[in-house]
Amino acid sequence: MKTKVLACRVTAMLLAVLLVCLSFASADAEEVGTLAVSYPVDGTVFHIYSVGSLKNGEIVMDTAFKYVDTSDYAAAASTMADMIRRGGVGEKLASATVADGKAVFRDLPMAVYLVLGDPSELDGVRYWPTPFLLSVPQKDDAEQFLWDVSVSGKKEMDMEISVVKRWVGDIVIYRPTGITVRLMHDGKIYGNPVVLNYTNNWSYMWENLPPDNWYVTEDPSPRYTTTITREGNTFIITNTWKKIPQTGQLWWPVSALALTGLVFICLGLLRRRNDHA
Repeated sequence: MKTKVLACRVTAMLLAVLLVCLSFASADAEEVGTLAVSYPVDGTVFHIYSVGSLKNGEIVMDTAFKYVDTSDYAAAASTMADMIRRGGVGEKLASATVADGKAVFRDLPMAVYLVLGDPSELDGVRYWPTPFLLSVPQKDDAEQFLWDVSVSGKKEMDMEISVVKRWVGDIVIYRPTGITVRLMHDGKIYGNPVVLNYTNNWSYMWENLPPDNWYVTEDPSPRYTTTITREGNTFIITNTWKKIPQTGQLWWPVSALALTGLVFICLGLLRRRNDHA
């Protein structure tokens, strides 16, 4: 089944509030606003979390998120969403279900919010909302506060990540029966480890992944050096046999000569002992 993702993105005007320092000193802190999220898959459930506050014109992230790098707000939203999904952080204020193309959150006090959604299916296609950050209220071009905020969305293709194993310079019978690889996201293992072997032709594909920065790792094998390269959404893991350095001569006679020398040393020691006796 081919999977697509619908990424809910904030328009340029709405995202700008998180890119510059705005003064909200004159805004009524007791006032509440609404947020309408446009999304074309009815039945999709969105969740809104309070992740920061607006104090004296500054955006102050909550303690749980104060170490998140907010230089890139799209990446920051993804990181915060992962932290929330792993559990233990974030204050969920409400959930809203898309009906007639919109999910609406009401009675939102002045704050910085993270919005994320659950995956949903339509006509056999699964859609993923991309998490995003914004504040309530916003400011319009006339520097007036907007307590009723709307965001829209756009479509993107979902990701499929593949991994392929290549062997270089080895002998088939010396290869391990399997190699364990892991899909990584934001420094964490995603899902269960996968074993590449003869049965799956030393390859694997992860499907239905939201678009993000993925990479793979492999458990090392002592007989091989490992390099990992990426071509599009395919990771190629190349294992190269660790060869004995070549200097223009065969190395097996070296071992034989060393063994022969050891034998002669032992014989010499025995003869010296007999002479002393």
